[in-house]
Amino acid sequence: MMPGKLPPIPKSLLVTDVRIVLYSPELNEDGEPITISDAMYKCIWSDKRRRTYDKEKRIIELEGSIIVDGDVSPDTRSTDGYAVINGEKLKIYKVKRARNPDGSVHHTTLDLI
Repeated sequence: MMPGKLPPIPKSLLVTDVRIVLYSPELNEDGEPITISDAMYKCIWSDKRRRTYDKEKRIIELEGSIIVDGDVSPDTRSTDGYAVINGEKLKIYKVKRARNPDGSVHHTTLDLI
């Protein structure tokens, strides 16, 4: 283990294939979102449903969450997009980035609705 870094996620846990598509906050001239990232990853998939509240205190049903090793969008803070997992297209609700002590991103957690 390198000083200043958390131990890596074991590759034996990253078994589920996921396609993550992220959009830019801007729209193109046709009014469609601009794709900034479209990539395949190996992830940890948890399909445990749970409820949470949004800013307006409305109940949001989360379908599950995925954990991806590293940062899925290092150049932007975009959280708009979707993930395709097991043939099902789920919208990204929230993105959380766990950081190493040196400030780099250890893994990314995406909550999906």
